[in-house]
Amino acid sequence: MSSEDTLAKILDHVADIYVALKGIGAELDAWNRAPRYGRIFINGVLSTMTTADATPIPSNDCPASVQWMDRLDTAIPHDKTQTNWSAEDESGAPSTAVTVNPNLDQDSDDETATVVFVQGSGQFKVIATTQGAAGPVRAESVMYDIQPGAPAVGVITVTAVP
Repeated sequence: MSSEDTLAKILDHVADIYVALKGIGAELDAWNRAPRYGRIFINGVLSTMTTADATPIPSNDCPASVQWMDRLDTAIPHDKTQTNWSAEDESGAPSTAVTVNPNLDQDSDDETATVVFVQGSGQFKVIATTQGAAGPVRAESVMYDIQPGAPAVGVITVTAVP
């Protein structure tokens, strides 16, 4: 076997390996691209559970947003998902205390919405859903307790010291 034949065989094997890796890369990209989980923000602050108690929130309409993440914890661009919004009460039934409206915030981004308060008291959590690789993906906020006069979530209230 000549050195030219050996070189041709090596180049054929390298080309086969390249095609195989390219195919594996495409499969991994498709596997990773779909939403895996979401994080909800209320008033611009990540809604995370810090206690077992519901978080007090005033009865003022406020912004909500969701950031969908892939399997590698990379944010998915908003134009790659379609988000549906809802709110649930403490028993998981549709909330009668608030509604979530993605059209009130005057933008075309369905990952942002406005929480509209229809009652002055009650508990609720905000729910966002989108389609993932294996079916619907659900993101939910912590449970909030509507308390008129409560500090707005994510806002520090400063009072004068006598």
